[in-house]
Amino acid sequence: MKHIFLFSLAMVFAITLSAAPLFAQDVYKTWQPPNAEPKGEKVLWDALVMRPAGLITCVLGIGGFIVSLPFALTSQTQNQAFDSLIVEPINYTFSRPIGLLEPATP
Repeated sequence: MKHIFLFSLAMVFAITLSAAPLFAQDVYKTWQPPNAEPKGEKVLWDALVMRPAGLITCVLGIGGFIVSLPFALTSQTQNQAFDSLIVEPINYTFSRPIGLLEPATP
């Protein structure tokens, strides 16, 4: 049993170390004008991954808002909770042009 635990721990450690480069930032990112056409891989990533994830986030945000509503009402922050948990995910999912992954800065 001890060998299985040590092997599992070693595998988790190896996977964690191998996943670290995935979070590295692109140092050589080139600037694009705000109205530039998105590249095909960004459009595909947006359509296949980010939009469905946005739908899931919308559902989770609505559920989170319902759970947090009694606490938000007692502290008079229901509008802030509504904007953060419902409006922002819906805007990110449905109002954003396809392929534009970064949200618009105010």
